[in-house]
Amino acid sequence: MQIDARTTFASDLAYNGTAEILDLGSEIRGKGGPIKCFISGHDLVAATGFIVKDGTVADTAATTRQTNVIALADLNDGPVEFYLPTNVQQYVTITLVGATTSGTWDAGIVLGVNTAR
Repeated sequence: MQIDARTTFASDLAYNGTAEILDLGSEIRGKGGPIKCFISGHDLVAATGFIVKDGTVADTAATTRQTNVIALADLNDGPVEFYLPTNVQQYVTITLVGATTSGTWDAGIVLGVNTAR
């Protein structure tokens, strides 16, 4: 999976940390298919899923775009892949759901997949 810092919501972020708000701008958004993303947990306790929010203002992403409830084992065994819809707003963020008490997590946009062996 190929990612970079400009397309990363969270990288080894503490369970109670605040994910980045990504500016999808014209580089990623626009006509085309859904935007592929991933999320994975590392020893997360009590996380039950995540919420994707989007908006049109740079310092906030306030509209809930989608809520994903997944098994904690899946999140810790990740990465779990999901898609942002093609009509997502310019600014997007992700929030963990559940009474999480420990662990870290990663999330971002998948830019490509390396299939070379």
